[in-house]
Amino acid sequence: MPIFKAIIGTTIGALLATLTVGCAGDGPAPGTGPGGEFAAIQDEIFTPSCISSSCHSSGTQAGGLSLAPSESYEALVGVVPVNSAAAKRGLLLVAPDDVKASFLVNKVNGDLGDRQGLVMPLGAPPLNPDQIAMIEIWIENGALPPTSD
Repeated sequence: MPIFKAIIGTTIGALLATLTVGCAGDGPAPGTGPGGEFAAIQDEIFTPSCISSSCHSSGTQAGGLSLAPSESYEALVGVVPVNSAAAKRGLLLVAPDDVKASFLVNKVNGDLGDRQGLVMPLGAPPLNPDQIAMIEIWIENGALPPTSD
């Protein structure tokens, strides 16, 4: 019986050590990878879903917002929304590290208060949960700027 307990204890210990070592360093660093990289959000969400002749292009800037690739980051992060109801609530378009204070998240997930406008993207299919999660993870990780290649 003592030998059996020793074998079980050694086996469990080795297994736990292997799992712990195997996890070290896995996964993307904050602000990188498909869930937290601004370039992926631009390419997979803003460009196909938000930029059109009548929405958030450089020329039209619906709601005072351009989501064109060269303008979107600066137009979002730390910016007070033109929507007065959202501004009065203290929201920013994107508040780094604070999903709940980020009006962009409310606009895409439909969690809008009185006079805060319509769910985006307007006239297009809503973003799916994975796309909304990409934006939330990016914000939670500090809303880091796009990296230059």
